[in-house]
Amino acid sequence: MWAHQPWVGRFLSPGNRGRELAEYAGWCNAVEGNTTFYAEPSASTIERWCEQAPPGFRFAFKLPRTITHDRRLSGTDRLVGTFLRRIAPLGERLGPVQIQLPPSFAPTSLPTFEAFVRALPRDVGWV
Repeated sequence: MWAHQPWVGRFLSPGNRGRELAEYAGWCNAVEGNTTFYAEPSASTIERWCEQAPPGFRFAFKLPRTITHDRRLSGTDRLVGTFLRRIAPLGERLGPVQIQLPPSFAPTSLPTFEAFVRALPRDVGWV
């Protein structure tokens, strides 16, 4: 989270609205992007992130909850592909993609999880 309001005046400059990521990336080299869990970012948002984050910076995004919580990893190949294509412009800035499972994902769901993981593209880091 690079735009944390309590950091303004302490870690981020006041009046820097819209440029928080650039400033954050000046003193930190990675961030967990929770926003992708709630909504897929627009292409213009991805472009802005690329402009503000230097080449050595890494984003660790979560898969959208549509995939993990709503669909519970079933029948999601197309959704995963769409999400990965959307964040692909980040290039080398893309760190591992996180799979956050719902609290109700029980051991009886492990076969679904295994099938999901086996189908994931190998050219992306996953956690």
